[in-house]
Amino acid sequence: MPFIFKPPYENLKLEDLYAQIRWMCPKCGMVFDNLGEPAEPEIYPIAEEDGYRCPRCEYEIDNNLLPVCVIPQVFSPFTNTTFVVEDKTQKIVISNLAEVMGKNVDIVVANGCDKVKMLYEHYKQKNILENSYFLVDGDNKKKYFPYQRNFIQLEKYCIENYFFVPEICAIITEKSVDETKGLILKSIKKYIERKIPVFHAVIDTKGFQINLLSQSILDRLDGSEILEEFLKLTAKKKTLIDFINCYIEQCHEHDQLSRIFPKEVIEIVKSAKDKDF
Repeated sequence: MPFIFKPPYENLKLEDLYAQIRWMCPKCGMVFDNLGEPAEPEIYPIAEEDGYRCPRCEYEIDNNLLPVCVIPQVFSPFTNTTFVVEDKTQKIVISNLAEVMGKNVDIVVANGCDKVKMLYEHYKQKNILENSYFLVDGDNKKKYFPYQRNFIQLEKYCIENYFFVPEICAIITEKSVDETKGLILKSIKKYIERKIPVFHAVIDTKGFQINLLSQSILDRLDGSEILEEFLKLTAKKKTLIDFINCYIEQCHEHDQLSRIFPKEVIEIVKSAKDKDF
């Protein structure tokens, strides 16, 4: 079985992100094949007895390999509408939006906000932004690149924050809207209790009233963790992927995509080429 080795990628240059990464023994220089993605490479050592050792010089290579770029790839414009996103959840959401709208959209997972920003800056510098859109979570941060059409920073904390519309959630969970609001509220309180215990003590104080379901508050909390809590509480016990699929399908059926999801994202997907069925 392979082991995962995560090197300090912050020390690599931007052009290395799209390079063909290999791993080199620091003692004899033997290069090992990389069969994974640049963001999280996997290596398959030839000899596995007594740990991982270099088959040439028997140097113990566990977590000591050096990353090397063997064949740099050339940056080129995207020929199809393409989203460069920071994680797999964003990819699932964009993929499902394109599916329900019958559009052909490509998606590249950059593995992290910083890498999305670096790639955007590179494509902008090379003036090859056509067909490419770079998507990151809001993370309660100021706009990284204000007024830039090709760079989309979500208004909410993360992509999961768009999945708490009670009327849509109620359809999926087969509960009343009020019951669903109660489950969402309970999920928020569990998240706050775990992450912000001081604030949780305050909201539990008798006589103190606060609407945790208000968008101004919910949009600033980590929706990924709240959604995880919410899925645990629902009787349907859907996986995150199943829930996202159902949620987006219901939004589409009720003509609510543009109201619930970022309008710029919906417009970009709409403008993409139709999918060949």
